[in-house]
Amino acid sequence: MKTKFTNYYQTKGLVLILIFYCTLLQGYAQTITLTSNFNAFTSCGGSNSSSQSFAVGGTGLTANINLTVPFGFELSTTSSGTYYSTLALTPTSGTVSSTTLFIRLMNSISGSPSGNLTASSTGATNKTSALSGTVTNSIANNTVTANQTICYNSTPASLTGATPTGGNGSSYTYLWQRSITGANSGFGPALNTNTLINYQPTALTQKTWFRRVVSSGVGACAADTSAAITISVDTLIANNIATGNQTICYNSTPTSLTGATPIGGNGSSYTYLWQRSTTSANAGFGAAL
Repeated sequence: MKTKFTNYYQTKGLVLILIFYCTLLQGYAQTITLTSNFNAFTSCGGSNSSSQSFAVGGTGLTANINLTVPFGFELSTTSSGTYYSTLALTPTSGTVSSTTLFIRLMNSISGSPSGNLTASSTGATNKTSALSGTVTNSIANNTVTANQTICYNSTPASLTGATPTGGNGSSYTYLWQRSITGANSGFGPALNTNTLINYQPTALTQKTWFRRVVSSGVGACAADTSAAITISVDTLIANNIATGNQTICYNSTPTSLTGATPIGGNGSSYTYLWQRSTTSANAGFGAAL
């Protein structure tokens, strides 16, 4: 025969069973943990970005944790290891201990890829983390012309820079530099207006190298330095001495005039033109007969 006492304990027993069952379910809930703090990824066209790390784990699992990324990103178990488009972590007794993984932009991507890193497992709620990146194409076609040789203290012809490509593809800034040291060192900003696509050097008195730095976009690939061109300067000609003064009779032939061997100029070859004047030592000269 049932009594109020019996009903009471039967009800309490059912409550205890339910509590135990719920606690048991909670203990076996399939849970994924994903810990990340990603900055925007940046890379140069044709190069991988630097990697960033994150951690993933899980408890109560009945299947692998599968990790996927949007196109343009890739995953690895080590920062310098092989990268893949997906990874899978296998639980042991339902548990995946917190595992550090790595993600980066792949070297074949362009533009601004974005999307979510997703960690999933059958029966568990997916965990996601937002990803974004910017790929800046390397600057190309940054060439300048032309090598030339000028006279001492004269002005070179304008230096011409090709229209660059790459960078952000739309806007470029320029800085012309010069060096009197060599083609690979000693460079500083060139004189006068030095921020246009072309450059007009000032008069030079010594051998000088010029190059152009082009910038566009952001990141390490956003600037490019051209190869240097050379402007050689011939030094002033010296030791150009003619001798000697003489007095002769009417309609007679003077003795030969002697010219010293000059120095300076290009230092190797010289051309000569003798002139004469019947006016004075400073005027009226023309080619000698």
